[in-house]
Parts: sequence; structure tokens; C-alpha cells
Amino acid sequence: MCGIAGIISLQNDFNVLKWLKDVSLILKHRGNDDDGITLFGSQNTHCSSIEHFQLLDTIKFPLQYLNLTPLSLLYNKNYYAGFIHRRLSILDLSELGHQPMCDITGNVWLTYNGEIYNYLELKKTLQTKGYQFFSNTDTEVLLNCYLHYGKNFIQHLNGMWAFCIYDKRTNEWILSRDRLGVKPLYYYHSKNIFAFASEQKAFIKSQLIPFNINHQALSKYLIDNVLEDREDGLFQNIKELQPGKNLFLNTQSLTIHKEKYFHLKNFITKTSISQTEEQIIQQTKNTVEKSIQQHLRSDVDVALSLSGGIDSSVIAVTSNKYSSHPLHTFSIVYPSHPSLDEKQFIDVINNTIHSIPHFITPIANDFF
Repeated sequence: MCGIAGIISLQNDFNVLKWLKDVSLILKHRGNDDDGITLFGSQNTHCSSIEHFQLLDTIKFPLQYLNLTPLSLLYNKNYYAGFIHRRLSILDLSELGHQPMCDITGNVWLTYNGEIYNYLELKKTLQTKGYQFFSNTDTEVLLNCYLHYGKNFIQHLNGMWAFCIYDKRTNEWILSRDRLGVKPLYYYHSKNIFAFASEQKAFIKSQLIPFNINHQALSKYLIDNVLEDREDGLFQNIKELQPGKNLFLNTQSLTIHKEKYFHLKNFITKTSISQTEEQIIQQTKNTVEKSIQQHLRSDVDVALSLSGGIDSSVIAVTSNKYSSHPLHTFSIVYPSHPSLDEKQFIDVINNTIHSIPHFITPIANDFF
């Protein structure tokens, strides 16, 4: 996972840089491989970093045309908006994966958390259209997809994501969350401020808004066991962008509108009724294998949760089929409670795929 956040303020006395710096530290646990801050002013755009400026300073291209400035020199300057990013490196571990990332003109910016599983296929298509790539990241593919396909580019993505694009050409921010809401994305919206972040604590711990419980949402959770069924969550004034939705923000007026781009009913068909059982099994197998194969794309070691049940066992065996390196498996076991323990089934899978097993035995004190 990575951490993202951003803010735009129409209040002249609001310190955008301080808020972004505070939030970057608050979200540090989401990614400590790299961090970036991009500040937007009336005249210039400045890029810096809290902890990794020396790494940033080595980038030759495509960021060579930007104002890479030590953070200490950016205080006492006026900025109306900015992005931050906390990176957990998965694809292209080099500094060319630094975020926030921009296009070659410096007009379109992106801060992004997630993974686009079909990024290699998309990259190949875009290259035939004349697009150049300077990294091996899915971030750069995502950015160029927007440039090529426009706002409907989401339909081409297979993956999980939460991101914000700032298009200076249209004075618009575009926030998006993946179809099933795997990646989190929260926002705060008032007359003069719009802010977003990967976690709700970013708004409260930075003192952007006071800590107040939404008692209606709390009641629904405790009594009806319902949570995240609407934008209003457990904290007042913090909203959650719903899965399968985009949010569009006008940066001059701070007006927003949302669009739902994913409708499950459009993907439900009855074609399987005319298929034989063997055809259905083969189609399911092919779909599962293709999905797992794309999920394995990584420049770091891959680990799996292995419970010993059917689902995780299928994923483990299939992953091993397509992985060129030994897989790590993590399993919870209960040696002193045989009725709960599934280690005998876990061992069968680990021995079959020759994985590197890791076992965890929770105890009550660990819970607290």
C-alpha cells in the first residue's frame, strides 16, 4: 500500500505546506521507500521531499524541468494546493517511480495508491500510439492512459486504486476509487477547503477538523452491523468516496460532482445457462489463472496468506505455477487447540509448492 493526500484552499491564511508535511508524517507507515510533496502556486510548481530529497535530486528525467527545492526553502511562500505521496515500492524500485508524478508538460499531476494489473498490456497499446515511457511503473501507464483516453480511461483499467489527478489545463481534480473499494479514499469538503487522504486520521490528527463522532453511523454499526454503506462514516465531516465512483472538483469554485462508473448489473449475463458443466469449469479455471498471473507482477518478493482452505490453496498452487521465485506463505496456527488448527492442510500445500512458510500463533495478550 501507499499513502496519498492532497488539499486545495481558498483561504489566504491557510498553510498548505504545513498541512501536507504533517499529513505525510501521519501516513508514513503506509510507505517508507520514498516520499514526495508537490506544491501548486499562482506562478510555479515546486517539488520536494521530507526525508528523501537526495534521492529526488538524482532524478535526471522526466523530472529535470521541475523546481526540485529543499523543503526548508519553501516556507513563507504562498501555495493554494498540493499533493503528497508515501511510496511502498512494488513495481520499478528506482527513483523513476517517484510520486507525485506528472506528464512531460508538467500540466497533469497524479498521486496514486494501488496497482493496475494489466499495465503491461496498456503500455504496449499506448506505445503503438506514440507514447514514450521513462519508467517501468504502472503509475506512468495510468497517467498516460488519462492523457490518451480522457476521463473514460477508468474503463480500461483492471486493478485496485485510489488516486487524484490534477489537470491544470481544465482546472479540475479527478478522484477515483476502484470498482470494489479495495483501496481507501476519504475527503473533506467545505466552502473554502477540499482535502483528501488515504486515512481518516489525516484530517483529525492534522487538526484540519475537530474530532467528533457521527452517532448515527456509530449506531448503525453497533446495532445493525452496517458500515461503509454510505459516504458519511464514523467521524463527522469526513466522507468516503464510494467504490466504483469518480469525483470531479473544480479548483476555482471548489464545487464537486460525482459519477458512478461501475454497475455490477452490466456484467451479469445468462450465457452460462447454455454452457456445459465442463465448459463452465474450464472458463472459471482460465479466469482464475489469468487473474492470478497478472496479480503476480512485482519487483519484490511475493507472499500469500495460506489458511489450508480451498480458496487460499488454489491461489497458492496457481501462483507457484507462474512464479519464478519461491513464494512466502503466512499462516495462523493453533498448536494447543487441535480443533482449530489447520496446519496439516497448510503443510500439504507448502510441501507441494516448496514455499517459504511463516507461522503465527496469536494469543489473547497480542490482541490488546
